[in-house]
This record gives sequence, C-alpha cells and structure tokens, in this order.
Amino acid sequence: MADIALRSMQVGIESTYGTGVAATREWYGEGKIQSSSSPAVMVNEDRGSYDAHHRATENVLEYEWEFAGGLDLDDVVEMLQMAMDDGPAVTGAGPYVWTFTPSPALKSGTIEWDSSGQVWDLDGAMVDTFGLSGTANGEDVTVELAGPGQTRATSSLTSLSDHVTNVVQGWELKLYMDALGATPGTTELTATIISWDIEITNSLTRKYKGDNSRYINGVSRGRRMLTGNILCCLNASALTLLTNAEAVTEKLIRLELGNNVSAGGGNYYMYIDVPCVLSANEIGEDEEETTVSFEFTSIYDATNTFAYEVTVQNSRAS
Repeated sequence: MADIALRSMQVGIESTYGTGVAATREWYGEGKIQSSSSPAVMVNEDRGSYDAHHRATENVLEYEWEFAGGLDLDDVVEMLQMAMDDGPAVTGAGPYVWTFTPSPALKSGTIEWDSSGQVWDLDGAMVDTFGLSGTANGEDVTVELAGPGQTRATSSLTSLSDHVTNVVQGWELKLYMDALGATPGTTELTATIISWDIEITNSLTRKYKGDNSRYINGVSRGRRMLTGNILCCLNASALTLLTNAEAVTEKLIRLELGNNVSAGGGNYYMYIDVPCVLSANEIGEDEEETTVSFEFTSIYDATNTFAYEVTVQNSRAS
C-alpha cells in the first residue's frame, strides 16, 4: 500500500555532477521526484494503411524534484550548498558559523525519495529556486526548493538515524535596515515587520549534447538574483521605507532569524543580508491594523562584496 505517511526524502552531496552518492541527511517535510519530459509524439506517415499511427518518437528524458518543510538550521547546510555556495566558509569550534556568499559553482546532489515503498534516486539534482517565508504569528518558517535532475532510477533508501530538529518559528524574527555599504544588522526597525518572503533564482537551463544519451548533459546558469517581499505595519519606520522606495535609495536589509535556542556556546541563528532597491507595493490591512508591503530586488554591494549573503550558526562542523 502506497501510504503518503510513509514517504521520506534524503540527500547526499555529490563530488562529481551526476555521479550518485549515498544520502547523508534526511530532510523533514514533503518532497517528490517526477518526470517533466515532453510526451511522446505519435507519428502519422503514409504507409498505405488506414491506421493512424505506426510508431512514436523517443524523446529526451527530463526530471525535476521539489521539497518543502520547516527551516531547520542544521538541515539547511546542504540546501544552501546547492542553492548558493558550493564551498562556504566555516568558522568556530562549536557553535559553527557558515557563511554562504553567491558562488560561480553550486553543488549537485543525489536525492533519494521513498514514495512509501518505491525508492527512487535522482542523480545530478540541482537547485534552481530556493525560497524562505515566515510570519510573526508563530508558525514555522518554511523553506522550499526545486530544480532539475539528470537521471532517475529505482534504488534503496540509505539507512539514516533520526536527528534532532532545530526549526525556526515565525516570531523569531528581527528586521534591520542600513545604508548600502554599511555593516549589516546595525539599525533595527522594531515592531514593524509582520511577514516576509524571499526567493533565490539561479536561472538554470537544461543542456543536451551529442553523447548518444536521452539524459541532460548538464545545466547552464543565467544571472542569479534574490527577490523578496516584506509586510510592515504603517508606522514611522515604514514611512521611512516608503520614502526610500520613492527615491529609489539603495539600502541594506538584514532579516535575523532564530537566536533563541542553544547551539553549544551560542545560539542557532540565520542572517539574510540583502543590498537592495525597495519598491512600495500597496497599502492594506492586517488584523485591524493598517499595513504597507514592499518588494525588493538584490543589487551588488561593492563595499560588502556581495549581492546577498546568508550566515548560519549551528552545531554542524561539516
């Protein structure tokens, strides 16, 4: 019986693109692997017959995967290696600080998906989109990933032990806003942010080359960027944001998540730093309070030398 409750998804980071490895980490949430290939084309040819079709085309094969779950600050390491930075800087001796700055290279992974009895491996899995969202009402901060893979095959699930979770809640949130080139996280906008979301896009394109193979040869990358939204109550801080948006003033946002659970000598946290340009979206309301929403798009900061950066402190040394 293919019971949905028995599904699970695991990942291992590949040393070579498309060369499968055993999983080292289970992600808690919901995911799947599926085909995205074009359907076979039934060919109509003159064969002296009233039968409509005598053959079908054998198309190339395409696969994609996706995952959604609560933001776990230990599990997010592999996600960010695949979405942002294949070789992040790691400092500390427990807790450990991981600094992910957009890199020309991204890690590929082998995704294992147990669809409640049928196990699939997807080699050459890449992250095209990485999204985070949260709201101050206390629900889990959520993470969503999606992207292409190279080859799918039936397999067996790597045996991994259950691990402790460190999922960030929506209320574990602070918003900072500073001038472009300033130190991130200097000026907090207190009692302002209600909800938020960001999405990193890597603009991946599947590439086929003459290797006598139906599978993709690899992926090419377009321009990367981060876009986002913040919903704020309409207070003095939000009015300043409105002024910045109308003046097209480049700013430096920091979203600080977590910082309440011990990671051994420190706390688990995530900093999302985004040099950006704001644009005002609309005036609205939330629970009888007037609100204003803003959209923002990352822009390269020559002083801080990044267009966006994610810093994570957790208990993982590797």
